[in-house]
Amino acid sequence: MAGKARIYLESTFVFALGVVDREGDVSRVARSAESRMWWERRKNGFLLFISQLVVDEAGRGEPAAVHARLAPIASLPLLALTDEAETLAGELLAAGLYAQSAVEDALHMAMATIHGMDYFLTWDCRQFANAETVPALQRAIEDLGYTSPVICTPEQLMGTEA
Repeated sequence: MAGKARIYLESTFVFALGVVDREGDVSRVARSAESRMWWERRKNGFLLFISQLVVDEAGRGEPAAVHARLAPIASLPLLALTDEAETLAGELLAAGLYAQSAVEDALHMAMATIHGMDYFLTWDCRQFANAETVPALQRAIEDLGYTSPVICTPEQLMGTEA
């Protein structure tokens, strides 16, 4: 891989990065701290991308929280939702890799795949970073003629200088 690796920041990472309160659900607070640490230490080592879908999802809710989520990602390039990505998302849904109601999740993965991302950074361990489902998802993507990005959490992509 020449140059910097390319990362798609999925919505759950953006939500964790923009958590404004430091109290409440311990898991949520821990993920927020881990996301901020990754952002501070590692973001400059990669080319970061989002999609309009991420912006739309992060833009829902209470204004202060929306601002906290959108401010860090405001200057990141947007990956286009192409016909090819929509087709791939449909194939992933048809293969049963996502519930029929999880169209947005399938679109996130399809956009990252179509645009050749090296990594897919997420905190969603049900739909994406799940040791039971990742092999099937990657196999399906490869069977359709694409290369799957490495699906990981910020913790898994922290690196050795942390």
